[in-house]
Amino acid sequence: MKQQITAIIEKVTIDKTTLELVEPADIALEFSAIDTGGGFRDPILDFAYELVLVNATMTEETTHHIVLDIREPDDRKNRLSIAYDGILKQKSGEPLAGIGRLQDGKVTPEVVKFIMRCLR
Repeated sequence: MKQQITAIIEKVTIDKTTLELVEPADIALEFSAIDTGGGFRDPILDFAYELVLVNATMTEETTHHIVLDIREPDDRKNRLSIAYDGILKQKSGEPLAGIGRLQDGKVTPEVVKFIMRCLR
């Protein structure tokens, strides 16, 4: 099973510092897993996003602890926090770009519920 959805990033915390977004940003999510009929085996959540931040600069090529608070575009009650360690990239004058992957034990039941609710 492979499902692609788009959600909205409402809050970003990098290395325990909450950063202000110019506006909420889209995040592309791709969930893949083996559907066993009663659950999922080997789930993976890949994601990519671009952020426009108010007065923030990042150190490239440094691994940061990143927490993204996201929500479904059509249902403000369907929310999820994604925490991962990753590198952010930014070219001069461009948005801050990030990609990440959750797999194994990091794809929690809450992650799966969020994805399934988005697909309804």
